Amino acid sequence: MAYRLKETKVITEAQVLEAIRQGHKEIIVDPACVVTPLAKDLIAQQRITLVKGGAGESGSGSACSSGSSYCIRCGACKEPSFTGAEPAESVSEMIKRLDAFLAYCWADGEPEDIRLLRRHTLPPMGNMPCVFYANFDLFWAGENIQVFRLLAQKRSVPLKELCTAFGAVLERHAARLSKWKMEQTVSLLKVLSDFFKQGRPKSYEDFLAVTEKAMVALDKIQSYIDAILPWSHLDKALSLRPPLCEIVSLAGGERYVSDASSCQDCSVQNCPGGDCSAQEGEKSVPLEKIVEQIVKEVCSQLRSC
Repeated sequence: MAYRLKETKVITEAQVLEAIRQGHKEIIVDPACVVTPLAKDLIAQQRITLVKGGAGESGSGSACSSGSSYCIRCGACKEPSFTGAEPAESVSEMIKRLDAFLAYCWADGEPEDIRLLRRHTLPPMGNMPCVFYANFDLFWAGENIQVFRLLAQKRSVPLKELCTAFGAVLERHAARLSKWKMEQTVSLLKVLSDFFKQGRPKSYEDFLAVTEKAMVALDKIQSYIDAILPWSHLDKALSLRPPLCEIVSLAGGERYVSDASSCQDCSVQNCPGGDCSAQEGEKSVPLEKIVEQIVKEVCSQLRSC
């Protein structure tokens, strides 16, 4: 017997897992629904048959030839996202797509973009810097949206030029965010970019209606990222690296400094430790030795990734 998910806009990994738990090998969904990337992968792995509008299709994993459920470069996506691959033709249609994105943010707990972000790593930095970059990329996207919103409220820039500039800014944010595998959010930004670049808003009121809804949508997804970052533990767990001028002074040849405290074995301030025979005022470790050590550390990190 088939597992029915009629009138569901977004099919998530959790819903596919529930169908598997109940022993189903076929899922019937609404023709207009969208299957999230993790759900697609699970459907492909478990050989589940997905039935949309009466036509069955076996899960085949990622929909895009480039390996992404939505690629801002190739546009070869069979099922890019619930925001749609084609530009919205009207303000009301664009707002409906933004509402669908907000529904996605609230559906089934943590959005799938956030779960994908949790898994995404890039050498040599690993996962945590990816999350930080994604957080700040979305933060500045929100800040830029507020700038254009204020310009529209003041009507200080002609509407056509305002739309063109805003579309270009959104496209840049989509390209930035695509590095962190937040595919549904990238899709939304690309659709918004096309909407404004093609001059769909016909009045400042139209511009503001879409802009304010977009601001809410992007702030919502960014708040999820902000919430998973361990802000309160950073100061306890990490410390800033010393400035380069403390590591080596090209002009004066000062000593190598590894931290700002005195050595426990001697009274020399800023002693690197382990080499207390060096007296204050002596020449530092040669620059080439320091560079060699830095290169070794970077290579070691790359090998461990």
